[in-house]
Amino acid sequence: MQAMRSSSKAYDKRPWRANMFQYDHSSFSELAEDALRIAKKLGASDCAVDLSESTGLTVNVRMRRLETVEQTRDKSLGVTVYIGQRKGHASTGDFAQVAIEHTVKAAFDIARYTGEDES
Repeated sequence: MQAMRSSSKAYDKRPWRANMFQYDHSSFSELAEDALRIAKKLGASDCAVDLSESTGLTVNVRMRRLETVEQTRDKSLGVTVYIGQRKGHASTGDFAQVAIEHTVKAAFDIARYTGEDES
């Protein structure tokens, strides 16, 4: 059991884990609130926002030799806007204010030109 603990502590000190994510819960809440506010201002009857940030590490070994190491980082903001029974969705990987505005507007425009959902 002791060996397992020291092993996990060493794992936590690996440099690639130091700054795994750029955004915290508070930052995501602010981004979601911005998108909701914009949708309401445009005239949406309802809106849903989904935010995500991910990071990954891929290590390829071939014939016992390190071949490649690849670190990935991704983020996404998706907006679903409702106008009555009509729905539009758009997403972006850019969290800048202007990008969020454009994304919400795109989802709103899609909803405007989409037929009403009967269900």
